This record gives sequence, C-alpha cells and structure tokens, in this order.
Amino acid sequence: MNYGVPPGRRTPAEKTAERQRQIVEIWLQRPKRERTVDDVLTFYGWLSDHHAKLVPSGPGPVRQLRAILDGHIVEPT
Repeated sequence: MNYGVPPGRRTPAEKTAERQRQIVEIWLQRPKRERTVDDVLTFYGWLSDHHAKLVPSGPGPVRQLRAILDGHIVEPT
C-alpha cells in the first residue's frame, strides 16, 4: 500500500486490494454464526444496499465475493 499517495493515483491492483480488505473487514464484524457459506448471498445483498462501490463488478459477483471471503467463512455449528 502506498500511504501518502492520493487515492486517484493508486494502481488498479492497489484499489482492488483495498476494496477487498474493506469487504473482509465488514464481513468480520458480523456475528460468527452469520459468517457461513450460506450467509454470503445475504451479505452480498446487504453490501449492495449499503456499500455498493465495494461490490465486485463483472460476471459472477457473488462468486467473486465468496472468493474474497475465502478463509474467513466459518463452518456452521
């Protein structure tokens, strides 16, 4: 990350990494019981309503979101 570099001057890869970091940060604020694979679609809808700029663009946005959250999804109990 280039701290001190204006946001408009970051590379596309840096912008993507920051967006993904924000998505994971928001996901981890959810109760653990609401961080299962079954919750990804619900989270996608919430993210679309509240942080639309963070939603992955292009084909398969839910699949992209699941990939971003991989490693942070818990097994249902």
